[in-house]
Amino acid sequence: MSHALAESIRSDTRYLFSRVGRQWRRRLLGQRPDVALQAGVEASDQADYSIGDDLKYVDWNRCARHDELVSKRFPGSELQELHLWCDASASMGVGAGKWDFARRVVGALGQLAIRSGESVWMGAFAQSSLRPGGPWRGPSSEPAVAGELDGWTTADEPGDFRTMARWVTERHPAGRTLIVISDLFHSRDSHFDEAVRRLRRHRCNVLLIQVFGPDEADPSLLGNFQLRDPESGSGVGAVLSREDLAHYRDVFDEYCAGMRRLCRRASVGLLQTSSASRPAEAIARLTRLHQSFRRGGA
Repeated sequence: MSHALAESIRSDTRYLFSRVGRQWRRRLLGQRPDVALQAGVEASDQADYSIGDDLKYVDWNRCARHDELVSKRFPGSELQELHLWCDASASMGVGAGKWDFARRVVGALGQLAIRSGESVWMGAFAQSSLRPGGPWRGPSSEPAVAGELDGWTTADEPGDFRTMARWVTERHPAGRTLIVISDLFHSRDSHFDEAVRRLRRHRCNVLLIQVFGPDEADPSLLGNFQLRDPESGSGVGAVLSREDLAHYRDVFDEYCAGMRRLCRRASVGLLQTSSASRPAEAIARLTRLHQSFRRGGA
């Protein structure tokens, strides 16, 4: 991995840890560890009290001393798994910074999860290729996560979410959380709906991050151009006017609105963001959006 990308991931992770910290699992994943108390077992950790925590596990002594409400955690807490997947189709290599943005999101989320005691799987997928990796757990595995991302490249083919969904549902228990980063430019195909239905039947909690380049959302091309589809390789000559660009922006906006409607119907969380934004800020936005989504507000 290039030094610049590795340093960006470390910076994103530090920023996220300061913003989310140990509470990230509750805010983003909506999960609480199993805190069943057994005789003679001492608490191994503490976390801020969250609505739904059993009051008998509140550390009332700490509350009296420091006026803060925290819950005790005990050895044997349930291990949570986080799956991070990146669309490696050809279109992800087109558009300013999309591929680096996606890898930074996966890297920062993976390292944050590891620091929070999670087990992490991550992978890249396209139509006929799948590169899964993991599981990683514990601080010593952070370099391995960064090294894994170094081997990821985009493929010269379309994406197919079914490739990833089959692997997850056939090899892992139900109820896992998946975060998938993609431009979703091929998601209106039937394979996307099929993959989402398969994951939801497996009781997976699915979150999508749709990333697009600024030049894809708001192009400024005028004049004669040869337009080429990076996945099919087909091209066509075109003369683009200001009216054409205005129509393109309308179509792009409607496409994004259609994705939001589709994800709401499928009970899938969706964050739409530009690759020009900071990956750590996008993850923080995803956390806030998903809290609202779980309450039925998204």
